[in-house]
Amino acid sequence: MSDLTICQITCRDHGGGAEQVALGLHRSYRAAGHDAWLVVGAQRGDEAGIIELDHDRFRNPWSRGWAAVARRLETVQRLGAARRAAKLIARPRKYLRRALGHEDFHQPATATLLDRLPRRPDVVHAHTLHGDYFDLRALPALSRRVPVVVTLHDMWLLSGGCFYALDCDRWRTGCGECPNLYVTPWIKRDRTAANRSQKQAIYRDSRLYVAAPSKWLLDRIDHSILSAAVVETRHIPNAVDLNTFTTGAREPDRTALGLGPDAITLLFAGRGLSRHPFKDYGTVRLAAGRAAALTGRPVVLLIAGEEGPTVRDGGVTIRFLGDLAAKAMAGAYRAADVYVHAARAENHPLAILEALACGTPVVATAVGGIAEQITDGETGFLVERADGETMAQRIAQLAGDAALRQTMSRAAAATARRYGLADQASAYLDWYRRITSS
Repeated sequence: MSDLTICQITCRDHGGGAEQVALGLHRSYRAAGHDAWLVVGAQRGDEAGIIELDHDRFRNPWSRGWAAVARRLETVQRLGAARRAAKLIARPRKYLRRALGHEDFHQPATATLLDRLPRRPDVVHAHTLHGDYFDLRALPALSRRVPVVVTLHDMWLLSGGCFYALDCDRWRTGCGECPNLYVTPWIKRDRTAANRSQKQAIYRDSRLYVAAPSKWLLDRIDHSILSAAVVETRHIPNAVDLNTFTTGAREPDRTALGLGPDAITLLFAGRGLSRHPFKDYGTVRLAAGRAAALTGRPVVLLIAGEEGPTVRDGGVTIRFLGDLAAKAMAGAYRAADVYVHAARAENHPLAILEALACGTPVVATAVGGIAEQITDGETGFLVERADGETMAQRIAQLAGDAALRQTMSRAAAATARRYGLADQASAYLDWYRRITSS
């Protein structure tokens, strides 16, 4: 019997880590009998309870017509330039503001969000609010109508535009003169101070319950513009599907991937890794090469989430696996001797939790919330950011010590059991009940 009506909001129903978190919670809530809805900017699947925001229906006929042209061109890869031109013609003001460095919040269907639901929810739970689908200016009115929980999956709500501030502290004091403008590809000019001021004004009139998966990110809220809106904060870690990501015999998975018995197999997972501004593919590639030199053994580096031709570079073979379904991804984790995760900035990556759940030791950079996921020397090893040499040494250490790998594998799987989907869903449901009863 349902005792809560829950509306979650996120960019897409399928996609990166934040989208996986929202969808996992949505499934858990509905399985438990709650009246749960997931409102998205773009719907890719056909699961029950998912509603897509249709902003085009609120725009003028010119915009709607050209937007329809752009959608028809999406399936024709060679017409990418024409598709981009159609999008620009449909909404010239948006792209002018973007060219001038301003974030665009003009997403008119946001105001009708609650009206799309069969009945008013007890709580609205927002995840990623960037992604060109949500009007942040709606937060004050929305939070007056219904309690609003926001889970931070990056630093965008705290800054003038960047997802992660790297070594910059200007998000605390006003942004402007941004040293890392390159990490926000849609902002071409530095209007970060103005963008931050606009968000600050929105937060002054909002009341939000804010969660973060990592203590690292949670600690930043008190020093940010978002603090003006905060009623209460919670640390609720991300979770992993322990029914899919499990330990098991490695040989069938290695055979399925065509891996020989002699090669050291490494795995790195994430979309667009070679171009990602915060993932550090270069350090992983360097570490793979150095590990081959240190051990005198061939290294196979598997890259999940990106496609490309196989690359052979000295003693290293790099294979791109593309996007994998969850069961195939679990097999890739089990097949790997080590999961490697180099990042310049990170919150609480699902990939590390998935690797641990499959009993795969992790060697990762100690940035953001990663240090909260891995116990150094027990479930894996932590290294400094961009330190490919030490990463290689740790890989070589694990490759040469089967007993250490087995010990770490058992510890990794035990650690992952603290991050089950049921535990995450329960933590949020308990919080929702407390919020709605106060």
